[in-house]
Amino acid sequence: MSDQIRMQDEQEAWYVMRFAKRNQYHSEQVQTLLEAMQQKGIAVFRPMQEQLCQRGGKLRKSLQPVLGDLFFAKGSRQQIADFVEFVFGQVQFKFK
Repeated sequence: MSDQIRMQDEQEAWYVMRFAKRNQYHSEQVQTLLEAMQQKGIAVFRPMQEQLCQRGGKLRKSLQPVLGDLFFAKGSRQQIADFVEFVFGQVQFKFK
């Protein structure tokens, strides 16, 4: 049984993460984390949402990061968990 769990941990998969204490971490720090993860070979993706902005009477679409510090990362569960904990200490995130 433990071998099966270990295999799942070593497999690369996409994980959804959200920083629990949103006010504690600014977007700049999250961006720094994502860049550091990319340098370690972990694929990361921040979802974007379209927003309609009204400027000068014209509606313009703009892409903004989704509210909250939500991102997807691809790597082994253990690798990602260790890396996030190493960079930010006790950061709560969940795997899906």
